Amino acid sequence: MQEVAYQLLRPRTRQGYHERIAQVLTEHFPEMASSQPELLARHYTAAGEDEVAVHYWLRAGQSALKHSANLEAIAHLTQGLALLTRLPDTSVRMRQELELQIALGTALMNTKGYASPDAERVFARAQTLCEQTGDIPQLITVLGAVQLNHLSAGNLRMVAQIGEQMLHLAQGHPDPAFFVLAHLNLGTVLFFRGELTFALAIPRYRCPRT
Repeated sequence: MQEVAYQLLRPRTRQGYHERIAQVLTEHFPEMASSQPELLARHYTAAGEDEVAVHYWLRAGQSALKHSANLEAIAHLTQGLALLTRLPDTSVRMRQELELQIALGTALMNTKGYASPDAERVFARAQTLCEQTGDIPQLITVLGAVQLNHLSAGNLRMVAQIGEQMLHLAQGHPDPAFFVLAHLNLGTVLFFRGELTFALAIPRYRCPRT
């Protein structure tokens, strides 16, 4: 009976109810909003508040990922990406998509394996977004995931190219942690290629101190 009554409501009226419910949850039940972001995501989606809904779908996906609920994370993040296409092309949207793609790629690797073609596609898109935004630290992190994908697929040539790209990017960044990460990854690649002398030289390299 409730479902029938709900369907009889005008679309704008239904949207208004969902928006009001979401506002009440946010203002009066913040602990529920924090622990169940997917609930707010659904209400804001039904309310037509796409930008806010994307934010909560991302939070829901990240929360599910944190608790190893990978299939649930994939569902939430995919929903967020679908809504994102309705939003204007802005830097905020690009940043939201980047976070969604990174989380989705991680969930896909967890469920389908590191060599998953779906994960490869998602992280390739994340790489493009990083390059467009100029976010070098995030790009290095994403390249690490792309490299892992190719390594698991046995594509050592591509893995080596990515390792060199990471090293080049890290050399221009002030945080030495990225430099260490790039050297570690490249050393691992050289090890798998059987270039043991060069692989040993990589970890022994000392990052210049400032």
